[in-house]
Amino acid sequence: MAQTQSAKKRIKQYERNRIASRARKSQVRTVLKKVDDLLAAGKTAEAKKLVPAAQKLIDQAVARGAYPKNTGSRIKSRLMNRTTVKA
Repeated sequence: MAQTQSAKKRIKQYERNRIASRARKSQVRTVLKKVDDLLAAGKTAEAKKLVPAAQKLIDQAVARGAYPKNTGSRIKSRLMNRTTVKA
């Protein structure tokens, strides 16, 4: 258990940031699932309309530290590959 005041504060900050990061990652996963479901249903036009929103969420998650920069880039790249190959 933390002894100093600063260590106790860091524990609170870590927990607050962990919850925020989990929420951001959940939002990203949800929008990616929506795109995948639309692609599986053959609705490529609707899926392509969601891509900019998905990219924005990914960029925001990277900016807030939920994902490393390269991970965000990889997620966006795979998303683009899925939408263009299915088209």
